[in-house]
Amino acid sequence: MYSIRCNDCEKVYIGQTGNEVTLRMEQHEKKIALQDVDAKPAVHATQNNHKLKLKEPTVMAYERHEIKRQLKETLLTNIHRELAFNAISLKTRVFYSMQDKGKKGKN
Repeated sequence: MYSIRCNDCEKVYIGQTGNEVTLRMEQHEKKIALQDVDAKPAVHATQNNHKLKLKEPTVMAYERHEIKRQLKETLLTNIHRELAFNAISLKTRVFYSMQDKGKKGKN
């Protein structure tokens, strides 16, 4: 899990990746350049004409297991919800987590 601060306001993006954080920052940079409407950092930067501190991400936690990583991302986002511009529903993550476990049990 990592966070990216906005250079122009107090907002922060909290995300997770199974890859190196530097690679994820490069991906965010490309999405911002393309003004990708499906990428929260790109939407924040584009709509507000703000710059994100992509060269200064903060690693908040580490988790190898994907579902646990997604849940930790959700918890961290909820903890920092006043500043996070990527609100995530814990209920949604738990629902998908339970669905994934059900699929694995059926195989």
